[in-house]
Amino acid sequence: MLVNFLVEVFEAGRNAGLVVVATVCDMGANNVKALKQLGVSEETPLFRFHDQKTAAVFYPPHLLTYTSNILKVYEIDKRNVLYFQLRQVIDRHLKTFAQDAMKVSLAAQVMNNTVAAAIDTHVTAGKEKCF
Repeated sequence: MLVNFLVEVFEAGRNAGLVVVATVCDMGANNVKALKQLGVSEETPLFRFHDQKTAAVFYPPHLLTYTSNILKVYEIDKRNVLYFQLRQVIDRHLKTFAQDAMKVSLAAQVMNNTVAAAIDTHVTAGKEKCF
């Protein structure tokens, strides 16, 4: 259904003389599914519409909400009895509750030099294969 809507919108744009070069996805399950139906994948982030390549772009702030690597390092850091690297990070930042789910502001607070250094330290030390 959503794919039909996207095609209708692209067609209307084309009829108006526009060239659609990209579409932005907020990573909602239905939106991701529609892009997959159009042939979008990690390997191929493009799809064709009337022989025109169209890029599928995920909305960058929502990418911040996918914090599994940070969560791994946070859990390791929290168990450290001698010192904490991630003092400014709290459970609410990474373990979102229903009212906080997909809050970009919480995810963005975690993205800083200290967290990057902690991830790098754990990866370099071999404690966690984050990537």
